[in-house]
Amino acid sequence: MRPECSTRLRQALLPTTVALAWLGTGLCLSAAGITTSASGSLGEAPKVRWHEVSSQWDAFAAGPRERSLDLGYSGNNCGSRNLHEAVQETRTSVLIEMHEEVPEFSSSRGPVSCPAPSLKFLNLALARPLAGRSIRGRPGAVLKNPRNVFGEFVGGSSEKVPRLIGFAPQDAEHALVLAYLNGRVELMPASRGLRRVVAQYPAPGRMVSRNGVVYLRVAGR
Repeated sequence: MRPECSTRLRQALLPTTVALAWLGTGLCLSAAGITTSASGSLGEAPKVRWHEVSSQWDAFAAGPRERSLDLGYSGNNCGSRNLHEAVQETRTSVLIEMHEEVPEFSSSRGPVSCPAPSLKFLNLALARPLAGRSIRGRPGAVLKNPRNVFGEFVGGSSEKVPRLIGFAPQDAEHALVLAYLNGRVELMPASRGLRRVVAQYPAPGRMVSRNGVVYLRVAGR
């Protein structure tokens, strides 16, 4: 490019460059003003006070050799801490209590909204096999299961059968209701021990159509 052409080009571009610089400065100032305004509207952060509550829980299945229970409980989606369980076992029953600490927020901006509670699972060990002992201590609310017993999403028309060996008949039928299944009891000849599920069909882990039937063979006095 010839020197006189280069000089004329710089002179033509100069006003545009200055205008862009002023525009950028204005945008920065506007952004700063918006940020300051937003920060001013936030106010102080919500204050948190923790308090202990009884957890909503239910028994969904039995573990291998009847030495544990798979429990579902309603988790607080605003956060929780110090979940603890207490188990009292007798010859005829298993009494379970579950507590956790949940937050209570206070704010000058009004109440703090949280997502709906979600269903969480844990495995609770027993000192000896369940063997037909009744499960006690449920808070009362029925935790309908939006997922199947083993934590896989229910997206279609099938459910996975829970392990019910060792459950008392009424607890087994209740667990099936939680899993969107139905139970049908078949009595075996009387035998020693508490009334309990000793066999089931389909077997644990098999897939059954929703609202399908699981047959429970029950023995005991």
